[in-house]
Amino acid sequence: MIAFILPLLTMTSAAADWTVRFDPATLAAEAYHRDGRHVEISIPQPKSPRTFTVTSEPVSEGIRIRFRAQTPSSVTWPLLPIGKAAAVILPIAEGFYVPLGEQPWRQFLLNRSPLRTMEELSMPAWGLRYGGFTVVYILENPFDNDLIWNESSGQLEMRLSHRFQRNQPGKEHSILVRIGGDSPVETALQFRAWFREHNRFVTMREKIRATPDAARLLGAAHIYIWANSKWAANDVTNWPAFASVVRGGPAPPYVSALEKRQILASLTPEQERAGSRYLAPEAERGSAISPRMMKLLHDAGFDRLWLGAPGKEVELARQSPETLRLAHEYGFLFAPYDSYHSIHSPDEKDSWPTAQFHRKIFETGAIVNESGAKSRGFQGKGYHLSSLAAAPYFKRRVEAILGSASFNSWFVDCDATGELFDNYSAAFPQTKEQDMQQRVARLEWLAHEKKLVVGSEGGAWFATPAIHFAQGMLTPLFGWKDPLLRDPQSKYFLGKYWPPEAPAMFFQSVELPEKYKALYFDPRYRLPLFEIAFHDSVIAASHWTVSTLKFSNVRRIRELLELLYGVPPLYHLNREEIEQRLPEIVPHYAVFTKLHREIGLLPMTDFSRLNKERTVQRTVFGGSVEVTANFSGLPFRSGDSAVSPGSVSISRR
Repeated sequence: MIAFILPLLTMTSAAADWTVRFDPATLAAEAYHRDGRHVEISIPQPKSPRTFTVTSEPVSEGIRIRFRAQTPSSVTWPLLPIGKAAAVILPIAEGFYVPLGEQPWRQFLLNRSPLRTMEELSMPAWGLRYGGFTVVYILENPFDNDLIWNESSGQLEMRLSHRFQRNQPGKEHSILVRIGGDSPVETALQFRAWFREHNRFVTMREKIRATPDAARLLGAAHIYIWANSKWAANDVTNWPAFASVVRGGPAPPYVSALEKRQILASLTPEQERAGSRYLAPEAERGSAISPRMMKLLHDAGFDRLWLGAPGKEVELARQSPETLRLAHEYGFLFAPYDSYHSIHSPDEKDSWPTAQFHRKIFETGAIVNESGAKSRGFQGKGYHLSSLAAAPYFKRRVEAILGSASFNSWFVDCDATGELFDNYSAAFPQTKEQDMQQRVARLEWLAHEKKLVVGSEGGAWFATPAIHFAQGMLTPLFGWKDPLLRDPQSKYFLGKYWPPEAPAMFFQSVELPEKYKALYFDPRYRLPLFEIAFHDSVIAASHWTVSTLKFSNVRRIRELLELLYGVPPLYHLNREEIEQRLPEIVPHYAVFTKLHREIGLLPMTDFSRLNKERTVQRTVFGGSVEVTANFSGLPFRSGDSAVSPGSVSISRR
């Protein structure tokens, strides 16, 4: 039986002079402005099984609607005809401004439907922008929700569907509806206020007090460094002679790049000594994992860097304590890539180290779906690994690596993406909420017990108390299965994961197709929602597959966005290409690092668009530092200051 327990509710939003009337008998509401304007913000839900209870109440925060079910079932609320709204505000990664009057964006919503709010939103909220105010919906139970769009008789509709799962009897699902002001980032301002009231908001200042090395993130660019061996190919001064000594045969007339790679990767200490006369002086040689590389970065002017070792590089770093010592001395953070997302059979030939555990846990530790089938892992290999089953292996792996290498940072893939699992396994039963708690606990263990500077992929709201940095928030992974980006015959092909010391996927700069340029990099449709909510708590960056230099036709836009939002650039380097890439990197780093050391601990307190085209934008940090970016092709003047096309202006109040 559905129970409605309150009479007509009224809430006034003083900031916007709006009064909201809510009828719990129909779950319908309208907002009335004092000048006579009004707008419908929700309408009755469709017919639903009588298996849940509905309650509603006005609170100081807004109107809270609660649903409770005792058996597995679904409920749909709100159901919104959003034709009267000007835009939908979606915290997809950093944030999207979706104007409903533009057909490509209406189609974008239809194409993204259904949108899983836990996995695809950086915070469980969305907003509808009307003339003069914003209606914000906050999902207080963030699990098992889908945002669904459809078009009916030319009218765009949006609804939220929630599923009460079999392993969560009696679980409450609640939605908080708030009325906010006219700011384009009002959704994030409202969410930040709610988050601080109901969750643990940990500032970066507090995190630095607990983990002092986290201060090194302020002003640090993020760089993944790649190597396949101890030495770089250009450390060999005479390859035919060196190959002859190593192989014990006649000198070949030519040594291919593949042969060089194979020789260096399998080089023994004895072979190295035998061929030493054909190697550069010891102080001048070494791959990206070497003292030489650390000195090159230091001499180029970097005194704050986050360095990531993505694969084999972790083992190379363990074999080179001097590399890590110099990194610490120069002010760098150095982190291994780690993951507990997938588990592979010990017999899997095409595996990767982070997916290898023990045969027993492979047989018992997989995620089991409600159907009883095991959940397939990344790229269909192996299975998804239960975070509960992984717990003891996680600590043993971390202890083993730290026992032989003085890393001062740690990167855990996938833990902060929002991809969580219900596990119907008899050995490790778990709900999505328990999975989330387990992931946060292991991230906090790294920071609090091991005093490591911790980052993860994504950076979703629930992980923000535990992590120092988030990669994948400014620019997320996109187009994962699109042939336009993945087909080697396409002119937009992102590149292969080869060669190992310079995978084209990460090193090759390509042109970005127009459809992705508009979706992810047109500043008119970008909003710094995550920065408004969490800039003073987490340092966000782009996903490692979409580094700052990856796309040739949006590079300048991305550099401006990094400065405007106060987030670090991300690059890929190896020993062979560092000299040619430094001229592209150093000038931007010089501007960023100075700015970020000033604003890295401050909240982003405001964001505004300064012209009707939305191509000149301003952010304010701590109420005192203003950054204005001009994305247009024309000079922009505001008062006594001018901002040239394609540049930023930084001022202090």
